[in-house]
Amino acid sequence: MILPSFLLAVGVGAAVHILSLVFRELNHGEDKRTAIVYALGHSGIAVVITSFTTAVGLASFSNTALAPIASLGIFGSAGVLLSLFYTIVLIPALLALIPLKKRTAKPAAKRTNDVF
Repeated sequence: MILPSFLLAVGVGAAVHILSLVFRELNHGEDKRTAIVYALGHSGIAVVITSFTTAVGLASFSNTALAPIASLGIFGSAGVLLSLFYTIVLIPALLALIPLKKRTAKPAAKRTNDVF
């Protein structure tokens, strides 16, 4: 039962990386399209390469004689490629379609434990 946890870690890591770049650009005043293009241009290749190498590494398990390990290789590599599709295609498409509200800037909080 390690496969769901593994796929969750790989998929969420890539998605959060792309989303953090999109929202950082939005907070800097860019429009939605520019933020999405920047995020995919900046980290899209890195996410694709890491996902492909992870999928190939897991697929190498499919040649073993042990059925559970072979299944881990087959389904693990398929799951990583599916999460790559979600990260590169589905998330940007949903971000482009869903209306996003701009955050209002909060005033800087006063630090109470400043002694210097």
